[in-house]
Amino acid sequence: MDEINTDGYILAELDGAIKATADKITELKAANRKLREEVNELKRLLALNEKKAERLKEELASLKSAGEQQWQARERIVKERLMRLSAKLAAFERLNLSNG
Repeated sequence: MDEINTDGYILAELDGAIKATADKITELKAANRKLREEVNELKRLLALNEKKAERLKEELASLKSAGEQQWQARERIVKERLMRLSAKLAAFERLNLSNG
């Protein structure tokens, strides 16, 4: 009789251990699913950040290009003004030399 009680007790303990293990597996599966969702969200955010970074790089390159073009245009204007000023100065000097 003791043997039956002992076997019943052992079976009850095994059953409890199996249920606890099954519960733990279910808990770990839920945690794993949650972690996968978080990883997917982080991947999505990373992809968005990479797209944004690429767009900002392109925008910066565009602004640099536009800035360089504006700088070149200003440089041309300054050179043209200097050439006109130089021509006026030369004409003024010729006028002064011929009058003077």
